[in-house]
Amino acid sequence: KTREFAVAWSPKSDRLAYLAAGDGNLDLYLSDLKGQPKRLTSDTASQLNPVWAPDGGHVAWYNSEANVILYSVQVAKADGSDIKTVDFAPIRKQLGLPPTDKLFFPQDIIWVDDTRFVLIPRTNAGPIGMWLYNVSSGAVNMLTDKPVHAVEWSAQAKAFLLTPDKDTGEIIRLDLDGKRRV
Repeated sequence: KTREFAVAWSPKSDRLAYLAAGDGNLDLYLSDLKGQPKRLTSDTASQLNPVWAPDGGHVAWYNSEANVILYSVQVAKADGSDIKTVDFAPIRKQLGLPPTDKLFFPQDIIWVDDTRFVLIPRTNAGPIGMWLYNVSSGAVNMLTDKPVHAVEWSAQAKAFLLTPDKDTGEIIRLDLDGKRRV
């Protein structure tokens, strides 16, 4: 289950991304520590789990449609401008998934650098790998089609350690180019 958290400090601790439901809908706000908050979203969906890029230049979050397990992922610049929704069409196309298959995300968004983050989607049929999203280009690329049960990112190693199954004890090292290392 994705952790649900309502506030995130920017890496420099000078800005906050937080969730509030002043009008009954859980929306995302950004604020510096001095002044007025800026409301980024205002819709019937619930916003979840804001996560800042390492340089604080962007914030990404899940958007969950009311009463269904249907997520989208959105990202905005630190000032709240240029909100983009991640296009899941490349994932669906590469895996042959129909548009009716719901995607959801049991893992948190993982920023790997200032402009790219990893998503670990599932469908009702199970895990569908790990995908790298580029904020600048909008490209979504598969890193692995293996199921991902647990994952840890190392910025220093520029690699992931992941377990594809909670029962086998197998650990895989995966680089950002999708290549497995022993």
